[in-house]
Amino acid sequence: MKIGFDAKRYFANYTGLGNYSRSLIENLVKYYPDNQYLLYTHRFNPEVAARFPISDPQVSIRTPASLLGKVNSSVWRSFFLGRDLALEPPDIYHGLSHEIPLGIQKMKGLKKVVTIHDLIFMRYPEFYRRAERAVYTRKFKFSCQHADRIVTVSEQTKKDIVQYFETPAEKIETIYQSCDPTFLRIVPENIQQIVKNRYRLPNDFILYLGSFNERKNLIGLIDGLGVMNKGLDVPLVMIGGGKQYKTRVMKQIHHLGLNNRVMIRSDVPNEDLPAIYQLAKLFVYPSIFEGFGIPIIEAMSSGIPVITTQGGCFTEAGGPTTCYVDPANPEEIAAAMERVLTDSTLAARMIKDGSEYIGRFHGQETSKQMIHLYQNLTA
Repeated sequence: MKIGFDAKRYFANYTGLGNYSRSLIENLVKYYPDNQYLLYTHRFNPEVAARFPISDPQVSIRTPASLLGKVNSSVWRSFFLGRDLALEPPDIYHGLSHEIPLGIQKMKGLKKVVTIHDLIFMRYPEFYRRAERAVYTRKFKFSCQHADRIVTVSEQTKKDIVQYFETPAEKIETIYQSCDPTFLRIVPENIQQIVKNRYRLPNDFILYLGSFNERKNLIGLIDGLGVMNKGLDVPLVMIGGGKQYKTRVMKQIHHLGLNNRVMIRSDVPNEDLPAIYQLAKLFVYPSIFEGFGIPIIEAMSSGIPVITTQGGCFTEAGGPTTCYVDPANPEEIAAAMERVLTDSTLAARMIKDGSEYIGRFHGQETSKQMIHLYQNLTA
C-alpha cells in the first residue's frame, strides 16, 4: 500500500499530537516495511528530521507544490493539499490531527482516514474562544462526514463523536496511542543521578507532568497537597509549559504556604523524562477531561504508581489497579496520595499490575490494528 499522512505535527510539535504522529508512523515503518509512506508537511526541517530520524527508503517527504502553499501552512493543509495528493495519489490518506483537506472527498479511489483525539472544545466550551470553537466545529464536522473511517484514541472520544456529530458508531474505530518505548527501559542509576542533580530534584517526590491549563485541575492538586498529612513530607514536582494558568497555580502555592513543598520546571527536554519518571515515588494526574492521557501510560511504563481521575478515558488508560479520585475533591486527592505513599504493598501491586496492563499500548499492537484498518478499507 501507498499511505499518505498529514505530517505537519510530526516535524513541528514535540508534545501530544506530535508524539502521536511520530509513534504511529515510526511503528508502521518498523513493523510493516513493505508499504510506501508519504509524509506531507508544509515545511521540511532537516534539523527536526534528524532529531526524529526516518531512514527507511520506503519513506518519502512531500512539501507544497505551489508557492502559496509554501507560504501559508494553514491554507495549504485546508485548500491545496488535496491538489498535491492528486499529483501522486496514495491508496490511503490519513489525517493525524482532526482534519482532512477540502476537496479530498472528490478524489475517486482514495480512501480517507482521520484521527480525532478529543472533542474537549464541545464538552468544555468555556475553555475556548468563540472563533476557535467555530473553526474546530467546521473542520471536525467535515472530517466526520467525508472520512471513510474515523480513528479515536479512546472509547470516550468515540462516544463523543456519536453524540455531538451524530456519526454512525460503525464508522469509528478506537485504536490506542502507543507509548514511546524509551519509557519502558530502565535508566541506569548514574544517569538518573545526573538528571536528579541537573534539576535539583528531591530524594522522594510526587510528580505531575503535562501542560498548565485550567482543564488540568492543578489548583485542585495543590489544594490536595495542602491538606495532606504534614508529617508526610514528600514534595511535589510539576513539569510543563503554560503561562497564564501557571501564574494562578503559583499564587495558590504561595497562599497555602507550600513554596518549600512544590517545585515547578518548564525547561525539561523529552530525553530526560524517563529518568524523572523513574525517580518519582508517585504520579498524579487530576485532569478534568482528556482525549486519552498518555502521561498515565508513560508513568506506568516507568514503573511508578498512578493516581488519576475517575471515569472518562482515564480508566481506559489506567486500567483496573490505578487509584482513581474525584478531581473536584482535594481531600480525596490527599487521602489517595497518603495511602499510596505509606502502603508499600499497595504501591508494589499497582506497579506490577500496571506493567502488565500497558501491553495493549505497545507499538507493535497498535500498528497492527491500524494496518488492519487500512487493509480492510482497500480490500
